[in-house]
Amino acid sequence: MKLSKKILSVFFLALFVFAIAACNGVDTTTDIEDTETTTEETTDPSETGEAPQFVGLFTKQSYYTGSRDYDILEGVTVVDEEDGEISIDEVEVVGSYSLSRPGSYNVYAVVEDSDGNVTNRQITIVIKDLSKYSIPETLTDDDIEIDLWHSNGATIENALLGYASDFQSLYPNITVNIVQNGNNYDELRQNVVNAIRGGEIPNIVQNYPDHVMEYIDNNAVIPMTPFIYHDTHGYNLDVEEESFLDIILSYRRENSQYTTDGEYYSIPFNKSTEVMIYNKTMMDALIDEGTITEVPDTWQGLFEIADDLRRVAIDEGIIDGIAANLNESTNETLHKDAEDIQNIKNRFVPIAYDSPANAFITLTRQWGGEYTSINAQREGVILFDNPQTREMLSYFYDNRDDGEDAGAFTVPGRWGTEYLLTHSKLVKATITFGSTGGARYNTPTVVNGDYVFEFGVAPMPYNADMPENRTANQQNLNMSVQTLVLTNKN
Repeated sequence: MKLSKKILSVFFLALFVFAIAACNGVDTTTDIEDTETTTEETTDPSETGEAPQFVGLFTKQSYYTGSRDYDILEGVTVVDEEDGEISIDEVEVVGSYSLSRPGSYNVYAVVEDSDGNVTNRQITIVIKDLSKYSIPETLTDDDIEIDLWHSNGATIENALLGYASDFQSLYPNITVNIVQNGNNYDELRQNVVNAIRGGEIPNIVQNYPDHVMEYIDNNAVIPMTPFIYHDTHGYNLDVEEESFLDIILSYRRENSQYTTDGEYYSIPFNKSTEVMIYNKTMMDALIDEGTITEVPDTWQGLFEIADDLRRVAIDEGIIDGIAANLNESTNETLHKDAEDIQNIKNRFVPIAYDSPANAFITLTRQWGGEYTSINAQREGVILFDNPQTREMLSYFYDNRDDGEDAGAFTVPGRWGTEYLLTHSKLVKATITFGSTGGARYNTPTVVNGDYVFEFGVAPMPYNADMPENRTANQQNLNMSVQTLVLTNKN
């Protein structure tokens, strides 16, 4: 098993906090000539086209004195409707800050396109001293134990055990204990909270962002920023696949969202995104008859063909054909008799979303609404009670299938379950939306070497009226370091 630095870093970070040597700061004051600026983000584009846009710019950043050379525009690109990608050399940073002098600094990133449209963004960078511990340039030879808590099943746990084994081959004096401490993520979070209260917490914990917020409130998690940007032990800026920038932008944003200074309190571990998984056999039937020319990529387009999907599935024999294929299996538990087939037809709904909670978040954003946020006091703010969310809910309510009225769309509760799991596999739906991590549950059964129906995977559909709001839910787990105290085996 090849051990990448992204996996190794989880174990490195816990080790480096057991530090014995201080890092010396270097005076890297950056002074930029002041020019007239404003807090306005863009000029009026009404006559000269759209203003340029920053991509990958973090407006809240933290830096620790003594870390590697730092660029507040690291990873940033600029795109413009007319000019295409504008060179980062054309971006002017207005203001001054010092990487060796702790404090909070406000500067501005300013860019102008060929039409004279100007965009500027205020960037707040907080310079900090690493005062509670120091990071050594060389690793200790002492015998060390690191405890990592997770709540995964056997597949991911075996991968973690493999990573730990490879890590210990490189560093024989370090023992990494992979501990499943919970049957699900909520149980793991509660066990960590209980451990915090009891004063016996692990070194590394797998978590969701809301878990990390709770750990921060309990002063039981340490910042990752000084390790990420450490000159010796941090991510390797010179090797693209080992660079921190190689991590998807939205994942990096997720892990720096906890506080108003952009501090990283966790790093990504395993991720998934939601996709559309569909019965290609049914879709191809509509394409062959000329009803559609391709699989629709908007909600409006999908709902428009819902009745046609129901027709080819039930009236024109596709469900019957799939049942016949299942009946060819030597596994009699897969067989469907006439009553089973009729039950499938009676409960068929063309389109189903696996997670109602994820549907609410994703669709709220696709309809232009906001979900939640965090204020300056790090308090959660509810934003989803807005006209856009109400419009979205009305649209999907009007297209619902509730078991009495045959509609286009439903969620697992329609079938009395919490998740879709095998409903599309059992042909109760043509199209499902769910995580790439759970896509295997939708894979058709194989009988005599062939799938009983063809299937396809596509990006999440979007609101045709607001294509600029295309979005898909990305989720799953991060890792954080919980404690500075590692166990010395001696």
